[in-house]
Amino acid sequence: MSNLNDEKIKKMLHESQPDLPIGYEQKINNIVNHLGERTDKKHFILRRVIVASAFCLILSAGGVYAASNYVSQRMQDMDNEEIKKYNEDVQSAEVNADNFNRELSEQEQERKNILANEYNSEGRFPNSSVMEISDLEEIDENTLCFHSSTSTFYLPNRDLTDEEILELIDFYYKRDYSVQISNQTEKSKLEEETKNISSTLLEKAAITQKEAVSIATKYVNDIFGEDVSNISYGIEISENFDRTKTYYGVSFSSDEMQYSVEFDAEDGKLFLISCGSDYHADGISVNEEFYINQYPEIKEFFGEKISNTENIKNVYLEYKTESNEYLSHGTVKYSFEMKDGSGYFLLYSCSKERIVQIMCTDEYALFDNSSDVEKAKALGITRHQVELE
Repeated sequence: MSNLNDEKIKKMLHESQPDLPIGYEQKINNIVNHLGERTDKKHFILRRVIVASAFCLILSAGGVYAASNYVSQRMQDMDNEEIKKYNEDVQSAEVNADNFNRELSEQEQERKNILANEYNSEGRFPNSSVMEISDLEEIDENTLCFHSSTSTFYLPNRDLTDEEILELIDFYYKRDYSVQISNQTEKSKLEEETKNISSTLLEKAAITQKEAVSIATKYVNDIFGEDVSNISYGIEISENFDRTKTYYGVSFSSDEMQYSVEFDAEDGKLFLISCGSDYHADGISVNEEFYINQYPEIKEFFGEKISNTENIKNVYLEYKTESNEYLSHGTVKYSFEMKDGSGYFLLYSCSKERIVQIMCTDEYALFDNSSDVEKAKALGITRHQVELE
């Protein structure tokens, strides 16, 4: 497996001298307009990204300005340590949004719009940067400063100078750029590692990708009666959490249908098959009598499509209700425990009026969560179980 350590990442950043990310300028043009308002930062890939923070949105009030070479070059002139510092401050912050000790005055708002335009289109940059403090005792009521761990800006008890407003604008540009570049590097690293893992797993798998598609096609046809041999598909290979088994995942998709199939890459044994992705529904009232009456039909389907009914040990109807007494997700589950310890879980969608998902396991007990009643209650959910045989 490929590993990119910090030094390689630094070298990559230094050598690539990346351009501003696509859409970056327009986003920052929408970032520095709402100074003093609280806005949450967003998440992207593995790290937090500032999408619209409190001071960010400075530029949109006076119109969206085209990005300039001034800003692009200024961002690219940042060294690796500066980029790393901005990104680490975001990741280690105790909160997920910026805060300000006061709002901007009307005059400050007007000047920040003008200065944001000059920053972007004329390359008017600050002579210094926002002072960062690590201890709240360092706050000076006459000095602009930033406490990174709480992500709080402390503005002086007077109108900000042009220099200070430019420092704030510059701070947001640099911080946002640093996080985006770090994310891009992290994403490239992750994609490279995933690619290497997949190549290794494919080499070890007893079943080829071509064979995997045929197996998945047959499962869909045998269980749901659909011919998916001529529609587009995607395929991936992965390991289970303890790396003891390798699974193929094959998905078929068209305007009319969508199926996904997961099975053992060594022997082709089915693990999971799903029909569609929109089978959850809200606002469905509970009808336990109906679910029980459906069981003979469910059992017949099970015997024809999945396994021999003579090997059944126990069958349970399971469903959950929310605090409003509606059926959680609009689905119920029929759990088949087999005599050899294996099991099958069939998910029935009340809105679709059909089985939409089947999971198979060699160890029924590992997936039987019917006893997890207290945890469900804590989430405002009540579990119900009816023994059918």
